[in-house]
Amino acid sequence: MSDRAKIDEETKYVQDLPGFKRTNPHYFSDPMIDRLLEIILLMGGEIWSLRHRQAITEKLLASGEPVSPDIIETFKPDDGFKELMENERQDLIKRMFASLAGGQFPDPKAPGFTWVTNPGEDKD
Repeated sequence: MSDRAKIDEETKYVQDLPGFKRTNPHYFSDPMIDRLLEIILLMGGEIWSLRHRQAITEKLLASGEPVSPDIIETFKPDDGFKELMENERQDLIKRMFASLAGGQFPDPKAPGFTWVTNPGEDKD
């Protein structure tokens, strides 16, 4: 089975969601709300990218190492830094999705939310 066919099969369930349309899904009665949600999520990704690069820059500066765009791009973090960044990323995601859920972030182990907090892991 091709990668595309596998993805199509694994995501077939979305066709049953309200507002599903293959090239332009919408889930709220006003499509503008969907666009605003998309903007918010894209901005969250950009904020994380900037935070991550800033943390790398600060770590390099604090250790007296040179800083350049190439060094930032090829930075190899130690386990402690990886864990710190992962915890900060999870915190940002939880705050964003808690806001969307009315301030109550669901249990990260709850089915349907593991993709948010543990991307790439199999669902329970």
